[in-house]
Amino acid sequence: MKERQFILIYGVVMIVACIGCLYTLYGISSVEDRPYYSDYLLIITSIWYMMTGVGILLKKRWGYYLLKIILYILLLGFPIGTFVSYKSLVYIKKHNVKRLFGFGADGDALVY
Repeated sequence: MKERQFILIYGVVMIVACIGCLYTLYGISSVEDRPYYSDYLLIITSIWYMMTGVGILLKKRWGYYLLKIILYILLLGFPIGTFVSYKSLVYIKKHNVKRLFGFGADGDALVY
């Protein structure tokens, strides 16, 4: 039961992060001297967060992999990002959250 709440919370957080990226893009749209690549970076990041959130909520394997990639990148965000990412990765491993995404006990994909 806790594993399902964990997935639900992370899925919603990723979708809220997507909305936050789009809001930031809207907020800086009036800035004249912003770098030309900032718009593309925010759009790509928001799409990545949205895909991850939807993949997690739908319990797709690719959602699990996108979440793991985000958590490994977040390890570089010292100190808060490192703490949150480390605790999340430990929780995923300890509670075998991977099985909720269609993986077997040994980590192999289950065939339906």
